[in-house]
Amino acid sequence: MAHQVNLEYLSRVVFEEKDFLFPDSVVGTDSHITMVNGVGILGWGVGGIETEAVMLGLPVSLTLPEVVGCELTGSSNPFVTSIDVVLGITKHLRQVGVAGKFVEFFGSGVSQLSIVDRTTIANMCPEYGAILSFFPVDNVTLKHLEHTGIEEPPDKTVWEPVLYLKNKKHVIKINLNSIVPSVSGPKRPQDRVAVTDMKSDFRACLNEKVGFKGFQIAAEKQNDVVSIHYEGSEYKLAHGSVVIAAVISCTNNCNPSVMLAAGRLCDCVRANYLASPPLVVAYAIAGTVNIDFQTEPLGTDSTGKNIYLHDIWPSREEVHQIEEEHVVLSMFKALKEKIEMGNKRWSSLEAPDSVLFPWDLKSTYIRCPSFFDKLTKEPVALQPIENAHVLLYLGDSVTTDHISPAGSIARSSAAAKYLTNRGYVYMVIACFLVIDKVSLTPREFNSYGARRGNDAVMTRGTFANIKLFNKFIGKPAPKTVHFPSGQTLDVFEAAELYQKEGIPLIILAGKKYGSGNSRDWAAKGPYLLGVKAVLAESYEKIHKDHLIGIGIAPLQFLPGENADSLGLSGRETFSLTFPEELSPGVTLNIKTSTGKVFSVIASFENDVEITLYKHGGLLNFVARKFS
Repeated sequence: MAHQVNLEYLSRVVFEEKDFLFPDSVVGTDSHITMVNGVGILGWGVGGIETEAVMLGLPVSLTLPEVVGCELTGSSNPFVTSIDVVLGITKHLRQVGVAGKFVEFFGSGVSQLSIVDRTTIANMCPEYGAILSFFPVDNVTLKHLEHTGIEEPPDKTVWEPVLYLKNKKHVIKINLNSIVPSVSGPKRPQDRVAVTDMKSDFRACLNEKVGFKGFQIAAEKQNDVVSIHYEGSEYKLAHGSVVIAAVISCTNNCNPSVMLAAGRLCDCVRANYLASPPLVVAYAIAGTVNIDFQTEPLGTDSTGKNIYLHDIWPSREEVHQIEEEHVVLSMFKALKEKIEMGNKRWSSLEAPDSVLFPWDLKSTYIRCPSFFDKLTKEPVALQPIENAHVLLYLGDSVTTDHISPAGSIARSSAAAKYLTNRGYVYMVIACFLVIDKVSLTPREFNSYGARRGNDAVMTRGTFANIKLFNKFIGKPAPKTVHFPSGQTLDVFEAAELYQKEGIPLIILAGKKYGSGNSRDWAAKGPYLLGVKAVLAESYEKIHKDHLIGIGIAPLQFLPGENADSLGLSGRETFSLTFPEELSPGVTLNIKTSTGKVFSVIASFENDVEITLYKHGGLLNFVARKFS
């Protein structure tokens, strides 16, 4: 984990070895690794599948990407927080298109940003698709390192030669003056709404058809008010009422400035907005998003005087002063003391001495995974995908949050059914078969994150997000159609039937499939469901690497084509054959059960990826290497 309090403690920025000075760099396992670029260290994150292979001796490979310069000019207005700057820059970079590229920030506007601003911007790389976003070392960096109590670098004159990305082929310009306070939502983080437009935009969302922004609420119901009673008091709720206001997320926790000035999605609430912590507080005070902060008061004081947002909003200068004088130094001093003291509870934990992990057959948290159940000593020839059904027909911007198991385990989910009814352990003891029931109550279900070591739970939680929009269903739900029987089932239940019938599966998707945070189970889960290939218009790079790493073929429509333009319904079956000499970017032909034939691109970037895919994925490759 690379949250900011660890960056300064672990980072050295530049190393001195005898008469040589060389820059610090890092490749890590966490999606937040890119934050380290905010302190002038080149670094990026790789997925869990790659990490598991690296731990067993396989190197990380990377095709050298294009370097894009981002020139920042101007200065932001006092009401803009670093989160606004982050979202503004993120939107701009997403629109321009920097997926799979290195981004280097420079220009007069960079000096306006504190280190926490920079690390927050760098942390958002997964949202705009860049591999990393690099901020060269400057005086702001040096002062920050001094405030954190980290040793001063050997010579400040070395910083100019340390710059990595001098030869920028393309430059993007962003004026910080153009960035205004905003929130993101109500459904996707890339849909930014200026705070000044929030009230009118939310009203418009009520009218629009169900989609990325619309809720399609009938006009006569838009002003409905309902009463609820809680602890003896009556409350009125209407469309736009704030029912949950929380300051969480790693983006905020790492940034003292926005915490001093004072966001996560809830599956039970249809409209979710991400906002800076002070705006979360402001909307919580107002109790509704149906408010214009410029003309409407947050409330009144004890004398009945109207209090507006500008009356209580702190200036950036005020916040930064408190941050530098009181927060940064004390925070890192306390951290250093804790690290030096150690942790008695951690040190006292018992660890097994065996070479092999002693699996506990009764455990519902950790069990031996099934990835290697059918592993052969030598890789077999690439098998054709024949008469595959479409498990899910998805649209654009399907994120790893939609795919990967996350959050609490719902009582009606396939994972809950497994924990409640199928938690049986079969053990052979002294030649007798013993069946031990370890079913759990709903209170004991816990979360998918806590049970990520149990592939049976995680597989059932794949595509279990209630906001998943499958075109076969026509509304957000973790459901799909099992076409041989015509039943509408949970995704896992349908996939389980397909596997029993020996039918391979594919997924149809639109643009930016797998965007968002790096999650290895967003690839592991579909693999265990029986998915052999994904056919999308475009991919987020890290997720595409994960698909290859687990043995799922990433197929891509030809430019300008998609499922709609080709007249695909998703109800057909699909067949394709891989050539014996598979090469990067080769064009393949797919034939459907309706007789339609169309071409797709096998989205492999290099020979290494092809080698891994031929082995059935990275884990199989490493396993064979050590067998």
